[in-house]
Amino acid sequence: MTEEELLRRLVSEQLRAGESVSAVSRALAQQHGLPRGRIYRLAMLLESQLRSGAAKSGGGGGGDLTAGDDAASRVTQAAEKQQQQ
Repeated sequence: MTEEELLRRLVSEQLRAGESVSAVSRALAQQHGLPRGRIYRLAMLLESQLRSGAAKSGGGGGGDLTAGDDAASRVTQAAEKQQQQ
């Protein structure tokens, strides 16, 4: 499992558990030594997918986070590229 996949899974699990985007990004950034902004952007994207999935399915189940994996990957890659510059 890549770092990206692990990060997505951790963020998704915490959001589904009811944690806020801010709390998730703060905790995971500290635990993994990653930029908070990178995790925050990913969490915002995944939260949006959770909400749209819940709306489509009538509010239950939480939605499918794999549908936006490419978008999430592009967000984190762009953040990493920006950080390197």
